[in-house]
Amino acid sequence: MEKNVKYLHWYSFWDNFILFYPIKVLFFAQVCGDFVAAMSLFAIQNISVTLLEIPTGCLSDRWGRKWVCRAGAASMLLSVILYAVAHNYFTLIIASVLNGLSGALASGNNTALLYDSLTQMKRRKDYHKEISKNISLGQLSLAIGSLVGMAFVFISLRAVMIAAIIPAVIAFVITLRLAETKKSYNNETTSFLHIFKSLKYLLKHKRLRTISLAETLHYGLNEAAFDFNAVFFKQFVPEWSLGIFRSIGHFANSLGNYLSFFAAKRWGLRFTILFGVCCDNFSNIISVLAASVWSPVIKIVSTFCSGLKEPAEDTLIQNDCSEKERATILSIISLFGSLFYSLCAVLIGMLADMTSPYTAMLCFYVLALASNSLFFVALKNTKK
Repeated sequence: MEKNVKYLHWYSFWDNFILFYPIKVLFFAQVCGDFVAAMSLFAIQNISVTLLEIPTGCLSDRWGRKWVCRAGAASMLLSVILYAVAHNYFTLIIASVLNGLSGALASGNNTALLYDSLTQMKRRKDYHKEISKNISLGQLSLAIGSLVGMAFVFISLRAVMIAAIIPAVIAFVITLRLAETKKSYNNETTSFLHIFKSLKYLLKHKRLRTISLAETLHYGLNEAAFDFNAVFFKQFVPEWSLGIFRSIGHFANSLGNYLSFFAAKRWGLRFTILFGVCCDNFSNIISVLAASVWSPVIKIVSTFCSGLKEPAEDTLIQNDCSEKERATILSIISLFGSLFYSLCAVLIGMLADMTSPYTAMLCFYVLALASNSLFFVALKNTKK
């Protein structure tokens, strides 16, 4: 189990070593020809996650974690290969579906494997510390990957996609070293009944239900706008610098994730989550209103605050989940976010085509402020 924790950290690093992340929307637009088609691929990816989210979570709860993690890594590897060779919209659709399958398999499963491994070692109280390290490594990897990827931009956007195959291979190889936990998986019920019990638990648990709704709203609106950042920022800074700003942002997010454990230890989970989400939303709005070379700089503050929030929120959700339905409950929560994001991804592309990237980004970030009040409601009775 100690090796599991180590391998999951390394897997998080290499799985997030995504060289094409800063220019993904630009590559899609280059192949497809317009923003609506490009953003529709993000929606397709998340629709795939939506359709497969609960079945894969159920599979993890019923049959084990390590095989689901391996399948997710293999799906991501195939997705990256298809991105690299794609010359038409249809191939990009297949790659996006496989990317979505990878996300569905990882969602709920990988954090549940980490939680179960720590529980088996009688180290459950260390989960916040370990998940902070895990997410921090992932964001650090995104930062380094963005910088490395920009070196290939000077060759072509496609060169970035081809180079991204190497870290995907390494991530898959790491999953082959994972061991299964000894917990008893829930095989005594049918899959349908298992999903029903998980949904019933989520709806019955007030804090879990409210924080899930708040995260759905926050994730859908902010993530769609975040994926559209490159289109907005390239009006003010050179295209080659987008990777540098994205990389600095991931470094800031990695630092926020790392400090989340220490912030929660000093001020509690409640303050850490609320401070993070409020600063994240307000700095996003300011970055758009600035509409200048300062916009991507201000955005870095947002990514740091988001990093503070994520591990603290994940720890609270993990502690509220039931043991036998853990991965399925997490998958249901993620499903809601994926559904809403899919809608937002298409809408922001349509709004940008009809008006401007500035108007589209500002509208979405203002709407995201509604998540602040929901987080306050969810956490009002949470003790330090």
